[in-house]
Amino acid sequence: MKDYGRELASAQAITTEAVSENTWDVDAAGKNLGNAVLYARLEVTTTFTGLDSGINIFLTDSAAAALTGDRAIAMFSSTTCSDDGVIPVGDLTEGTVLFCAFPPAIANKQYIGAAFVPVSEAASAGAVNIDIMDVCGEVDLQ
Repeated sequence: MKDYGRELASAQAITTEAVSENTWDVDAAGKNLGNAVLYARLEVTTTFTGLDSGINIFLTDSAAAALTGDRAIAMFSSTTCSDDGVIPVGDLTEGTVLFCAFPPAIANKQYIGAAFVPVSEAASAGAVNIDIMDVCGEVDLQ
């Protein structure tokens, strides 16, 4: 069962630096979500083109629902990403799925989201879904 309260992006088009269209409101700061064995699942819904230098995709948290003043708490990566976490555009084809674990022992802020940071040039196309889940795909933190 999908928990739409934890859907950060639904076929969200990414062409320039952006934050996820949705946030997950965890009700209060300091819940230490890394101890709940949570993961973010990213699925590419439209193949990325352009982005010759690649893209960084982060989980972020913020005290604001608009993710202003957000901070990176974890990074998505692929098997061929560089040491600095840049995902090459060749790894962002439709149907590709990437995972990112919540870090342990982090006192998170109230809102969880995602940030997309192209290394240099903008993408001409590309879209993703991002959902928060536990190992089995479901978790209730309420």
